[in-house]
Amino acid sequence: ADTSSSKSVGTLNKSFNHMADKVSRLITTNRMLTNAVAHELRTPIFRLQWQADLLADASLNQQQQKYVDSIVEDIDEMESMVEELLYYAKMERPNAEIQTSSVALSSFTQSLLPKWQRDTQLSVLIDDSSSPMTTIEADPQLLKRALDNLLRNAMRYAQNQIVLEIVETPDKSCIRIHDDGCGVEEKDWPHLFDAFYSADKSRNKSTSGFGLG
Repeated sequence: ADTSSSKSVGTLNKSFNHMADKVSRLITTNRMLTNAVAHELRTPIFRLQWQADLLADASLNQQQQKYVDSIVEDIDEMESMVEELLYYAKMERPNAEIQTSSVALSSFTQSLLPKWQRDTQLSVLIDDSSSPMTTIEADPQLLKRALDNLLRNAMRYAQNQIVLEIVETPDKSCIRIHDDGCGVEEKDWPHLFDAFYSADKSRNKSTSGFGLG
């Protein structure tokens, strides 16, 4: 805020700027801490994975094998969360490079469909009937990640079917993902893009992610 005024508004603006600087430093420090912790966690997680693999190869009874399998699942979940944190930190950098190329949406989404379908018993359909030739400039890896996040969220909550629809208008191309699940309550809408926010407060592993997608 402009502080050139000698009147009270100038003093107020100085206070506002001081507050804004403090908030900015807090956000930066929080990001640096999250990134550092994520890096440090990779080594103990690797050691846990190695020891869990040794246990899994040992001679175990059925109950012990069940416990080891649960440990391995939890370790894999921790590793996934750490990777998400590191990726999130990387993409928040102001100088993060995005390598774009021409992407034909119909063939691109069709190439991803077999894996999506393998990961769910629900029906996953791609509707490109209105825009079969739509092409956009995008980073294929980032686009795939965004679609994966949306599709896997739909997989958690859909009842029977998920539809990925490609729509082209004169000024933009849209990818819409529909499912017949419960939807998101209106009170949660303002927080959908907040990191670590989850509308599912129970944090059930089968239905809730880490809030980073």
